[in-house]
Amino acid sequence: MRDYLAKHAPLGRIDYVEIADARTLEALSVVQDHGLAALAVFFNEARLIDNIEL
Repeated sequence: MRDYLAKHAPLGRIDYVEIADARTLEALSVVQDHGLAALAVFFNEARLIDNIEL
């Protein structure tokens, strides 16, 4: 995901990218049912935070 963001949003600076279980928020190394992608990216001084269930 970091590579995709670096290619498609080159002006952004990634703060974090995490894949977690949507129910427990435990980190996952493999996307499973009930997965959640969470990220934060800086654009200049603005920090954008978002998440989406996978």
